[in-house]
Amino acid sequence: MSRPGPKIPPLSVTDAQRAVLEGWLRRRSTAQALAQRSRIVLECAEGHSIMEVSRRLLADWNEHPRPFVWTKTADEILDKVAAYCRQISDSGH
Repeated sequence: MSRPGPKIPPLSVTDAQRAVLEGWLRRRSTAQALAQRSRIVLECAEGHSIMEVSRRLLADWNEHPRPFVWTKTADEILDKVAAYCRQISDSGH
């Protein structure tokens, strides 16, 4: 059983900050990590606790898991590691 942590003061966001965060959410070119952080901040600013927000995020992840997708082949990765090893061995270390 975990102990509750210190009470976190309510998060307040100015209108200008809210506009920036919502803009990041609307843009298609926003990195997913930044969009996720923006959602978290906006939800906390609406009065939701960080525990509520994190439970919702975990429930969403469990319902719709997104597996890792490799963008390179094993040979490409091994070639890069070998090149790095050659680079550091030639540097006199």
